Amino acid sequence: MRRLATALVALSFVLLAAAPAAASAPMDLSDRITDEAGALPADDSSVRAAVEAVSADSDADLYVVFVPSFDAEDADVWAEETAARSELEETDVLLAVASGDDTYEYSWWMDDSSPLSGTELEERIDSEVVPALDAGTWDAAVIAMADQVQSLAGGPERGWATWSAGTTMSVVGGLAVVLVAAHLFSRRRSRVQPVG
Repeated sequence: MRRLATALVALSFVLLAAAPAAASAPMDLSDRITDEAGALPADDSSVRAAVEAVSADSDADLYVVFVPSFDAEDADVWAEETAARSELEETDVLLAVASGDDTYEYSWWMDDSSPLSGTELEERIDSEVVPALDAGTWDAAVIAMADQVQSLAGGPERGWATWSAGTTMSVVGGLAVVLVAAHLFSRRRSRVQPVG
């Protein structure tokens, strides 16, 4: 009887090890870092420092969530629904990662009205964040994401600029045209005097 009990316990461990990762539905994030997959190291102080530096040094806030699985849902849809449930704002960015045993999925979200350039952020994610995800170094991936968001949102010369150098040149050029036109018009009026 003891052998049978031992065999059943051993079989249960095998089945649990072979079972797929638990799925997580889209959620309401209460913290900037949510790790339901146990992906980050126990001492995640460097990761938290990088994420908190984004909001401290820019107008953006970065949220990161790790789950075992996206509950058979499309990664982009999962991230969008999580952003909606969490009531993230236009200055927020979300990185969502399902860090399974052998594979992973990820997505990122930002609001359509975000001042950041989505194209540029996507390029930076592809070049700086994805390699760390591919390597399974989840903490390095979060730090890289934080660095890129902070770099884009870090000042008036970055992605948040509402008055760029190009805008300034356009305004100056437009004013120059108006001034030249006004000058020529005033000269023309001074030459054409009414007869009498």
